[in-house]
Amino acid sequence: MQVPEAAKFLHRSYEITAPFPDPKPDKNAAYKLVYTRPSNINVVGSYALKTMLKSDGALSVDMVVAMPASIFQEKDYLNYRYFYKRAYYLACIAGGLQEALHDEFALSFEYLNGNTLHPILVAEPKSSKS
Repeated sequence: MQVPEAAKFLHRSYEITAPFPDPKPDKNAAYKLVYTRPSNINVVGSYALKTMLKSDGALSVDMVVAMPASIFQEKDYLNYRYFYKRAYYLACIAGGLQEALHDEFALSFEYLNGNTLHPILVAEPKSSKS
């Protein structure tokens, strides 16, 4: 899908806005945003290394999702195209999780170390006490 159609699809289907960095993608962009199955998913960090400290707070597990090479084009290194594709891909994952988890988790986007080029998806369990 072209960039405007892809963004509208996400918003219409899942009420999710892709965390595109500034400047936002051009509405007349010639490239397409697509989602296909991740090529790899790994649990990383202290949880995987079994070095996590116990705390009273929520358990934190870091995961890495590898985007498949098939969604990239030769010139994706230009004009933030990689970052736009990455943000769209992450928003598609959020939409799929939202649909699969049926409101068990609150999903939100944050930025790794405050860098708007590196959005991350945070899933927090919703309290069972309402």
